[in-house]
Amino acid sequence: MLIHDLVDMVAAQRPSSPYIRWPVAYSYEEFAERTKRVATWLASLGIRHGDRIIIFSRNRPEVLLAVFGAARIGAIFSVINGSVKPYGLQQIADQCEPSLILVDDPNPEQAQFLERYRVVPLDKLNGVSDSSSQFQPQSEPFVNVDPQATACLIFTSGSTGTPRGVVLSHANICFAAKAIQRRLQYQPDDIVGVFLPLSFDYGLYQFFIAADAGASLCLGQGEMTGPGLLRTLGDLGITVLPVVPALGAAVIKLLERQSNTTLALRVITNTGEQLPIAYITKLSELIPGVRIYPMYGLTECKRVSILLPEEYSQRKDSVGRALDGTTARIVDEDGETLPPDQEGELVISGPNVSQGYWNAPEETKKRFRSNPDGTRDLYTGDQCRMDAEGYLYFVARKDSLLKHRGFRLSPHEIENAAHDILGVLQSAVSKNKETDKLVLYVVANDRGLDEEKLWRELEKRLESYKLPDEIHLLDKMPQTGHGKIDRKLLAK
Repeated sequence: MLIHDLVDMVAAQRPSSPYIRWPVAYSYEEFAERTKRVATWLASLGIRHGDRIIIFSRNRPEVLLAVFGAARIGAIFSVINGSVKPYGLQQIADQCEPSLILVDDPNPEQAQFLERYRVVPLDKLNGVSDSSSQFQPQSEPFVNVDPQATACLIFTSGSTGTPRGVVLSHANICFAAKAIQRRLQYQPDDIVGVFLPLSFDYGLYQFFIAADAGASLCLGQGEMTGPGLLRTLGDLGITVLPVVPALGAAVIKLLERQSNTTLALRVITNTGEQLPIAYITKLSELIPGVRIYPMYGLTECKRVSILLPEEYSQRKDSVGRALDGTTARIVDEDGETLPPDQEGELVISGPNVSQGYWNAPEETKKRFRSNPDGTRDLYTGDQCRMDAEGYLYFVARKDSLLKHRGFRLSPHEIENAAHDILGVLQSAVSKNKETDKLVLYVVANDRGLDEEKLWRELEKRLESYKLPDEIHLLDKMPQTGHGKIDRKLLAK
């Protein structure tokens, strides 16, 4: 199965059913036809099977037209948040070498960077996808796309500090969407509210999962999660809300203030960072009858496990069982499977395991290991345990990747940005477990470089969620006996 088949199947069976309800209204049939015209237009630009397309934008429906249009001709799409600075966008573009960048409304700094690439405004897609467009579906030079062919690159923090593109095939995406939907059970009359960025696989996959169910979606923006959130949820009739902890906290805060608010919500899902038990308890009290699904996953395999609402009361600290058709096991340092309830590294195998990292063979080799039967195991780097009934319990990350403000990031990514500032000699990032603050320590060889100037320079290079909470200048870094930075001492 291919990504666009998810939409086409509903379009054939229930053509008038709504797919996107807001901020525009597209039925499944209209959306499918529009993406076919986009595919024809992309082909007219010379985009071919295997070419890379970067979609650099905030949330808007045209992003989805581009995603499905690219999929139809076998091009490889990558959705990048429109807030990414040129420093980060350069690292991504250097790796995937895009044939085309579709852009929203870049600021002057971004626009200057984009001049070196072939760039087309996303607004163009409204014209080329309209029924009066010259790019009609019947003239499209589609190719026979192999389900195992690469469909998408989702960029995530790499262990070296450079963003890495996780390589996902059509088969990877379709399997994961169907396996997740089998647990969540979205209904055809559900309306899914997506306020998460489409550059975040949790946000993007909502459109694949909803299509498998024949459900519809409203595409919002992060800024809509402020004081007017409850009114938005009510006015749009949202029945399914995917959340990260910050969004869950916002819903709780607003419902406590507006206790007479009635919502249509019947399902809340969570991943990206574990929703605290206190949040789940409070949401259940404030929204009677709502079904809350704690989930756990990694970009490299999309979803690992889902805990059903009826399982929650007995296993509140579990992240659920592995998806149907996949296998999870816990191994020791030698790769040997451990017995139940012992902590070790989580290893995942199944059709949800991605192809590896784009143009990063060494990193791919470390995390993805081939088996004699041709299957691949993903060594997640996460410390977990699993009970005798197959329920997983997350313990901690084995490597240095951190979760901060709901996002996964590498300390090296911040350190690399700091090292890009003239005058910085050394830098190290540490997460204070007691205060949950991300702290950047810097040794400078320029006396004119103070904390304020470091802040200004980092803001030019990093998105807001990657910025440290505190910056401290040191005379020298603490070192281990091997001459490395002693990060454990910094953490103390």
